[in-house]
Amino acid sequence: RPTSPEIDRFAKTAVVFKRAYAAAPNTPRSIPSILTSRYPSQIPWRSPANYPPLPKGVRKLSEDIEAAGYRNHAILTHWYFRRERGLARGFHTWDTSLVDDDIETGREESAPRVTERARRILLRAKDAKKPFFLWVHYFEPHHFYVLHKGTPTFGTAMMDKYDHEILFVDRE
Repeated sequence: RPTSPEIDRFAKTAVVFKRAYAAAPNTPRSIPSILTSRYPSQIPWRSPANYPPLPKGVRKLSEDIEAAGYRNHAILTHWYFRRERGLARGFHTWDTSLVDDDIETGREESAPRVTERARRILLRAKDAKKPFFLWVHYFEPHHFYVLHKGTPTFGTAMMDKYDHEILFVDRE
């Protein structure tokens, strides 16, 4: 299905990895693995909870690239990413200001606001003329599937609704 025409167009000019695997089947374990280059079983979690905070002292990608002179930015729309979870170290911008009750339910569109914030960071980064890392985490495909005006639908099955959400975010 044509669910990602924008990212597909970008991929034609980018490095594309044909095989990429998550270290875990869920975000609370996968994201810390990505940020620390460790398997979930190698991270000394402070608690065994479903959304465990990342312990202090665990070196992260953001800290390494910050040491190399990068400015690191993140825009995130889920409560898991609040600062107290320990993932923000090494980031100059850690924007979770869009996490509110409406977005948390997954029934409101956050993607347009996330994109606008990302554009502002990109413009500042361009003007700064320094290397930067930008992590933009869209939430729409993760939660309740809602219809977005102006975005084509594929049907009423769960996969159809999921594909609709992907297309909506791809447009952002």
